[in-house]
Amino acid sequence: MLYHAAMPRYRLFATDLDGTLFGSDLTISERTRSALLALGDRGVALVLATGRMYQATLPFAQELGITTPLITYQGAWIRYPHGGKDVWHKVMEVDLAREALAALAETGLHVNLYLNDTLYLKNLNEAARGYTALARVDFELIPDWEAALAKGGPTKLVAIGPEPEIVKWQAILKERFKDRMFVTQSQPTFLEFAGPMVGKGNALKHLAEELGIRREEIVAVGDGLNDLDMIEFAGLGVAMGSGHPGLKAAADRVTAGLKEDGVAVLIEQLIAEGSL
Repeated sequence: MLYHAAMPRYRLFATDLDGTLFGSDLTISERTRSALLALGDRGVALVLATGRMYQATLPFAQELGITTPLITYQGAWIRYPHGGKDVWHKVMEVDLAREALAALAETGLHVNLYLNDTLYLKNLNEAARGYTALARVDFELIPDWEAALAKGGPTKLVAIGPEPEIVKWQAILKERFKDRMFVTQSQPTFLEFAGPMVGKGNALKHLAEELGIRREEIVAVGDGLNDLDMIEFAGLGVAMGSGHPGLKAAADRVTAGLKEDGVAVLIEQLIAEGSL
């Protein structure tokens, strides 16, 4: 009688970037890189799921040799890393973007606008300089938002400010827009806006269907509240030990923190358990 080794339980591993694979230095540790590369050796698809722009995500995909589509802009844009073929791109309606920008003008927070993978700014202030340094992207200064909206609907808006202000305005604006807009806190100082039905969870669901992978065959890991719908959708939803308490409370499993190479620890454990 012939015996066959059991197939791996998980076929797709989705991971956030900032706060999950790396910190402010944007460097993936050697241990984490080796663990991620081991997924490919086992036939497991590696998916990057991030709020970052496509152009700001691509260098990490290239570093890791990823060929699966990238989930970017909090799930608003799913695009292949080679050739730039879109899986989907959900932009905000221009009128909705105008309404959101008017609401954000009331907050006094700095605002970024993203359209066609270009970052548009009205002001080059401290918040803008800090963001562009973190994202490592160029930008275009414009006199007013209409100069950008004339080109079409934006993919995303981001408001930047002190964490207490971000928390306060998230609650207010979530209530104001309800299901007409996706609103989430990503980094402690970032409040992000996109069209309805956007989110890493919806994006991961769509991509998994495209790839013929069942929900039960997916691992997803993240550190922020913007990862909540993704880890709730996945068969195994994992929070970083250094992540937001709300995410850890909702997760199926909590791995080590960023400084302890939590993603590598998770992959190593799943391999040892025979799940990868």
